[in-house]
Amino acid sequence: MRTAFVLGGTGFVGRAISRVLRDAGWSVTVGRRTSEPLPEDIEGSVGDVVALDRNDDDELAAGLGEGVDVLVDTIPYRARDGSQLVAMKDRVGSLIAISTVSVYSDDDQRSLDEAGSAEEFPDFPVPILETQVTVTPGDQTYSTRKAVIEEALLQQDDLPATVIRPGAIYGPHDTQCREWFFVKRILDRRPVVILGYGGRTVFHPTSVANLAELVRLAAEKPGTRVLNCGDPSPPDALGIERCIAAAMGHEWTEVLVPPRLALTSVGRTPWSGPKSVVLDMNAAREELGYRPITSYPEAVGEVCDWVTAATQDLDWRAVLPRAAEYLGTRFATTPKIDCWRLSAGFEALKGDESCVRGHEPAGVEVEGPQVVVEVDVQPLASGGTSLGHGNGNQFSADSVSSNVRADHGVEHEGMDAAVPRHVDETDELDAFASANPPETVVPNLGPPVVFQGFMVEALGMQCIYGRVLEVTAPFVGEGHVANVTQRQRASHQG
Repeated sequence: MRTAFVLGGTGFVGRAISRVLRDAGWSVTVGRRTSEPLPEDIEGSVGDVVALDRNDDDELAAGLGEGVDVLVDTIPYRARDGSQLVAMKDRVGSLIAISTVSVYSDDDQRSLDEAGSAEEFPDFPVPILETQVTVTPGDQTYSTRKAVIEEALLQQDDLPATVIRPGAIYGPHDTQCREWFFVKRILDRRPVVILGYGGRTVFHPTSVANLAELVRLAAEKPGTRVLNCGDPSPPDALGIERCIAAAMGHEWTEVLVPPRLALTSVGRTPWSGPKSVVLDMNAAREELGYRPITSYPEAVGEVCDWVTAATQDLDWRAVLPRAAEYLGTRFATTPKIDCWRLSAGFEALKGDESCVRGHEPAGVEVEGPQVVVEVDVQPLASGGTSLGHGNGNQFSADSVSSNVRADHGVEHEGMDAAVPRHVDETDELDAFASANPPETVVPNLGPPVVFQGFMVEALGMQCIYGRVLEVTAPFVGEGHVANVTQRQRASHQG
């Protein structure tokens, strides 16, 4: 019987690989860091288990015993992990290491690790071939360390070594679980979702089932090579949101914010970016006969079911510690309607099928509407700067450049703002004043809304995570220049 050893075999990637190999007739041993009892959901399902510290070369060698046909490393993170694997050549027939899409750089040496702004984001070809230039190997970042590992495996002739570069891996038991970004909002029954960059860019997702299948094929046909791994027909961020909403039976209004709307946190999702990252899968098909097991619309429902059950009645941060690291405070302690006002021209789109974006009028024609959209806040106004004549939790016509009486950006000086009624409940849709002239517009326009132009007004909430952009209305007269200010609101407890 063929034998396999899977490092990190009880993680969400390792357990999927172990099960696929076992089901294909392999004898599988998995290595894990602790000797504590296995979780009930994987006990007896991943093969023999050996507790070892992979940082200790002697422990790894002992775990391999008399040797195995293939060693699969799902957790190579340190720069020296590649040379450590090669040093096991007397006990291993072939190697497979899970790397990452982030080792790629563009022709100007821009990489995902260093993309702090839209200008710094790499301009990759679509799709990315395995021959695309990579980051310079080094110990500086996660990606440069992965490049060191790849170099050690690919520049040796002692044993066959396959390097697999997946995109955004997802699946049940993932403690990073990018899908939680939308799932939690759905569980909170939020009526609105915002997608930056119009939801139109792609960050290639990779189902753990597809990754495990590619590992199986590489194990059965050893060789030294690099292979991408990504789902077929990868959806953009809008498609991902719709797949998750469909899987959970939730409907909400989609607000699609174009790139030029410079809100650095509002609308940003784990799949958002100024440019797409799409992997080419031809090499895996041609060399190994790879065929995907599933697609994102088919696979994401299982993830939604798992994370919903796993977090029920628990603090999600304890269940999803890696997600907590990068999501941070993006979720309010209590779900509230979003408290941004945007005055904008819009184009409405309507999707007739789940995960499919259609282009049909929504049947609403309003010039310069205002809608209530989503931002994570804590309730209660903190006072201080307010909008014109309203207090911190009331709507007004539009923002002003200073706390003095103004003409509200309309042609008749001294005209007061039109406020239909106070907004006392933060979780209900309401009507409120548009910018010029004051008039009442109902914001519940139906999904989705695409902004073409914009004006943003802060509503003086107690705590807003991110930056508030205030743009004064450009209607005061010819030659008027809108004043733009940025304020970083302090977080208050209470």
